[in-house]
Amino acid sequence: MGFGSGIKKSLMVSSALLSLAACAGKGASYSLLPAEDVFQQTTQTIKGKLDILWVIDNSGSMDTSQQKLTQAFPQWIDNFDSRGYDYKIAVTATDAYRTIYGAGSAYSHFRDGAGSSHSGIYIIDNTLTDPRGTFVTNATLGTNGSGDERAFQSIKATFDNVSNPAFLRSDSKLHIIILSDEDDVSHDASNAVGYTDPSLHPISVYTDYLDQKTGSTAGNRRYYVHSLSVKTNACSQSLGGRTLGQRYMDMSAATSGKTYSICDDFAASMADLGSSIQVGVQDTFVLDRQPVVASITVRLNGNNVPAGNPGFTYDSAANAVTLNGIYRPQPNDVVQIGYDPAGVK
Repeated sequence: MGFGSGIKKSLMVSSALLSLAACAGKGASYSLLPAEDVFQQTTQTIKGKLDILWVIDNSGSMDTSQQKLTQAFPQWIDNFDSRGYDYKIAVTATDAYRTIYGAGSAYSHFRDGAGSSHSGIYIIDNTLTDPRGTFVTNATLGTNGSGDERAFQSIKATFDNVSNPAFLRSDSKLHIIILSDEDDVSHDASNAVGYTDPSLHPISVYTDYLDQKTGSTAGNRRYYVHSLSVKTNACSQSLGGRTLGQRYMDMSAATSGKTYSICDDFAASMADLGSSIQVGVQDTFVLDRQPVVASITVRLNGNNVPAGNPGFTYDSAANAVTLNGIYRPQPNDVVQIGYDPAGVK
């Protein structure tokens, strides 16, 4: 299921009050009353946050595919705008990994185009005047990149590049979309190796990395990896014998992502992908106040939710409670989070 990660705080019950009681012979004393935040989400009120990283193959054979992507993009993003989504979209390339081997940090910086065409904008969001045109520029990476495609290693290099502007949000799920007409060959050296070389990193290296990066667990992942790759032998033959994107498809399967053939109609594939991303609910709730952590209680549709996994967890940096496992909310569910405030508002 896609996610459409958004909520509407429909009611604030009993926000913390400051009571002043004057006691005879004593100075004023203060107390903070308990607070409760109540959230309800429906298909009408979900206004999701989307963090989307496009990983685009910029090798010599990708000109046509990049053009098809940019042609299909406007209709794809229109779906998000029409639903009021809060999105961030960034672009990296399948040779961003070259940073790891001394080629310079520019390779793993978010891309804003290539050659003489640059937008100067590295993160596209719904506040831009022309997000569609900006993406067309950013995603047109040309075909001068490395033919040693390593999307997985490039994802890590991009997220590890401290010069990139802030992108991932704690209350949004991450969608990574890989576009390539070859397979991934991520491994621990700068030299190129074959698609079946035993030195290739197992998929788990990158699911473990993304689990840590997004605060996920194997049973409750907060990200999806989708792929548009060579999916069938017929597609491979039509492209002159391109390698099946088996590792990309395996990564999509491991993260509940979607897989599409690079040979199929891009508009249809993008429409389906957009629909899958838009449907879902939010499981992370930002609190109105900083709580005393030990005092947090959570109820889902009136039933107590235990602390832990499955259950709920609290992220102090984001001041947010996440429900996970069997307690992840569904549309129309009501979440009540009670706590003692840690200080005066």
